[in-house]
Amino acid sequence: MKQAIITAAIAVTALAACQKDETTISVNLTDMPEGTIVEIYRQEGRVGTPVFTDTILNGSFNHTYVCDSFDINTYYSVDICNDNFFSGRDVYISPNTSSAVSGSGTNTYKWTVTSKNPHQQFSNNINDAYIDVIDEMGKLEAKLQDSEQTPEERQMLQQSYDSIRNVYNNLSISTLAKLPVDEYWMEMFDMMTMSVRHFGSAHPKYAEFVELYNRMSDADKATPAGKRITLSINGKTLAVGDKYIDCDLFDVEGNSHHLAEYQGKWMLLEFSSSSCGPCRMLTPVIRHFYDIGVGKNLEIITLTEDPKDIYKEMVATDKPANPLWNNQDLTLFPTYKIAGLPTFYLISPDSTIAGKWEGLDLQRIVDAIITAGAFPKPEYRTENGATIIANPTFTSSNHVILVGEVELYADSTVLNCTHPSAISFAIKPETHLVANNKEISILKSNDGRKKVIQSFSGDIGQYRITFGPQPKGATEFDFVQDNREECFRVMGVKVKE
Repeated sequence: MKQAIITAAIAVTALAACQKDETTISVNLTDMPEGTIVEIYRQEGRVGTPVFTDTILNGSFNHTYVCDSFDINTYYSVDICNDNFFSGRDVYISPNTSSAVSGSGTNTYKWTVTSKNPHQQFSNNINDAYIDVIDEMGKLEAKLQDSEQTPEERQMLQQSYDSIRNVYNNLSISTLAKLPVDEYWMEMFDMMTMSVRHFGSAHPKYAEFVELYNRMSDADKATPAGKRITLSINGKTLAVGDKYIDCDLFDVEGNSHHLAEYQGKWMLLEFSSSSCGPCRMLTPVIRHFYDIGVGKNLEIITLTEDPKDIYKEMVATDKPANPLWNNQDLTLFPTYKIAGLPTFYLISPDSTIAGKWEGLDLQRIVDAIITAGAFPKPEYRTENGATIIANPTFTSSNHVILVGEVELYADSTVLNCTHPSAISFAIKPETHLVANNKEISILKSNDGRKKVIQSFSGDIGQYRITFGPQPKGATEFDFVQDNREECFRVMGVKVKE
């Protein structure tokens, strides 16, 4: 009996020690709309990963989440959402301690967040500055949804709402102006100045940002966050014709790299992130370009600023065919004034910027490959009385469909095409060729029938399409759906050497 008591006491002590060593977030919410979704995100640097999801039942929610990751750059957020709203609160944890989020209703600014991490107090101070404004905005939004108002009453309410919304938009600046400059202040200001990268001095709040910047000491400006802020506020916006700027970059093994490794070769820089959906959709497209030999004359270099673990996971998952390098001091994106992802810079062999654009524009990528002369050279051969042209050249294309091979027979023209795109695509029955001003219709498609050929998002579409024969003396043809702007056109596909 005595041995059993001792054993039980040891077990309880061990359990208490285990619980004491855990880092937890206790969430207790009441008076919540039924069906509201509660999510907890782990935020590492600027990448958020959902780690817990549940749904409100009977108007309340109570849960203790055990944090499975902690370092100086990690914090969590507790978010709620339904069809009408999305909001949340950040929680800055400390190891081996319990943090808590509690509140009533959907105004998350009124929730209480407690933590022993000193960053939490700064976050709470910022949050508290918004409480009254958010309350007033909520009341006005409810009144605006009232259908019984007269047009005049509605106009007055809208003006009041717009006015309070303007106050809300200025609160971050006015709040930082009142708080002392410290590491948390710098972190928030660093995030805010990302918007300046796109507009530069034309940003509507640029003067206010400069005033905040001038509050920073030389020592503040010398910190990693201070350097990024300086680049965002004062850094030069790189233009076409400027020399590219190199940075310290690292691969998944920790080896150091620089863009200068490919100096003298065309480079297409893709600024990306593991959390950027359109960026990740490009991975199979880039792999296809490398499969057909584009990488011989054009190096597509994907660049991220993700935390190391997330970057490594991205490499392991995507298995990229091209260089995928990481910048660890987070100065790369502000140097290139990256305000949205993906963003692309085309670098010529003389190290100058030949083009730049923002967003998933696949046509611009194809144009860059054409500019670099990176598509493989055409090859002509004869098989069974047919002329086969592999990798035929073309003068222009308004869509990402590639004619990989043309087969010229006496009674038909066969196109073997690829659509290496991240979006759905279809070749419709009205698609035709034009040669010597003569329209050549589809005879049959992949499965022998004249119909729509569909490929879906994430696929590399493969099409074999049979048209009528080329007219006598034709040296090239256009491959078109029709003349509408949104329809694809591959112009000047050459069939003669």
